[in-house]
Amino acid sequence: AVAPPPPPPPPLQPPLLGRTASPRRRSLSSLPWTKLPAARIAGSVWESVLLSPVLTESLEDNFGLTPTRRKGAAAAIAAGLTVRCTTANAGSPLSQPPPASQGDTSRGAGSAAGGRGDSGGPDTPRSSGSRTVLLEPKRSSAIGIVLRSWRVSLPALRDAAATLDAAVLPADRIEVLLGTAGSPCALPRPGEVRLVRQWLESRGVALDDTHAVEASLGEAEAFFTIVGGVPRLAPRLRLLLAEQSYLPRAAQLSSQLRVCSEAAAEVMGSGTLRRLLGTLLGVGNTLNAATFRGGAKGFEVGSLPKLLAGGRPQSRGGIIGYLAAHTPSLPGDLEEEMPSLPGATRLCLAELALELRELQASIDTVEEDLTQALREAPLHNEGDEGGEGGEGSGGAGGAGGGGDGGCGDDGSSGPEATGGVEEGTGSHDHIFVARARGFLSAARPRRRALEAQLPEAEAGP
Repeated sequence: AVAPPPPPPPPLQPPLLGRTASPRRRSLSSLPWTKLPAARIAGSVWESVLLSPVLTESLEDNFGLTPTRRKGAAAAIAAGLTVRCTTANAGSPLSQPPPASQGDTSRGAGSAAGGRGDSGGPDTPRSSGSRTVLLEPKRSSAIGIVLRSWRVSLPALRDAAATLDAAVLPADRIEVLLGTAGSPCALPRPGEVRLVRQWLESRGVALDDTHAVEASLGEAEAFFTIVGGVPRLAPRLRLLLAEQSYLPRAAQLSSQLRVCSEAAAEVMGSGTLRRLLGTLLGVGNTLNAATFRGGAKGFEVGSLPKLLAGGRPQSRGGIIGYLAAHTPSLPGDLEEEMPSLPGATRLCLAELALELRELQASIDTVEEDLTQALREAPLHNEGDEGGEGGEGSGGAGGAGGGGDGGCGDDGSSGPEATGGVEEGTGSHDHIFVARARGFLSAARPRRRALEAQLPEAEAGP
């Protein structure tokens, strides 16, 4: 007997009408802020923020994360083939770089060996045409290039340094000489002065004979002899630089601190800003509830750029979209209540404080140089030789001014004094003392005013 066929399978059930799958809630991005500790909340703008209710239905529209798609099978297979092909071809002879040529190596070694030579140290005289170079070649060449670019005679530079003439020695030239413009100091060091003078004495060349000095020495060596003979050269240049730069820099710094002070007062008194911070705080605590960033009473102001950037890149509108949807009048209200804020955001209080310290240091340096000059003035006025006094002045200038490479200790105040300047050393000291006192009388009140402005500018949120 034949067995009966099996029964047919049951028919497929049609989908139930009227039933839909419940939508799956998307994950929300968190806000990357830095919580403020409770000790820093007191006395800040966070004490009086105006909290507003969080509209949870719009959080997903602005902070919902877009799921990332995985690579399909075809893309994965193609990526695997590419990796295998690249690995297989790595050992091919065609992929190897050609071997280095032995001839090139020998030529390089030969040129390197041939390029070495003894250029001579600073104590080895070298002849440059009819002039003798005594200094280290690189330093002598750098100073010579600077002097040629100025197109000013050495006697004119000497007289300008002695009489504090800002027309011949503007601030940019003084910065080059003192080495404060990023270049090495161009003032003579004591050892260099002794070297040049000993050479001139051995050749029978008088120190005050400028024509003979310029004809027999290189440009840098002649500069050291003629201009370096001005008493208290480095302190004079520092005073001349302070006279030209302090008051303009102080006026600019005062204006910048005033902008910061006005912006700080506007921030502390802005009701719109308090509502904005309250909205940010409420939204952030809702999104960060399951993280260590939740439950914040305030956050670092430096976190604002990250918050306004929208959090993670997979999120949609972010905090900007949320604020635009629920507080459309916010930009106009902030601009009306805080007009000084845009200008203050372009300033950095740390840089302003550094600028104030540099201005204070310039005043302190002039005061130290003036004290040293008054201590040594009786020696000059009594017609003393003044060699020891000049060296002491250079040392004090180096301690106060902080020149590069021994720039303060110029060693240029020896008994040779002026190198041909008509006025005596005493009259030069009187010029320096009078100008230094006049500068300090004008700069000290500005300094006190700036020191009072900085705390007001720092009193922000």
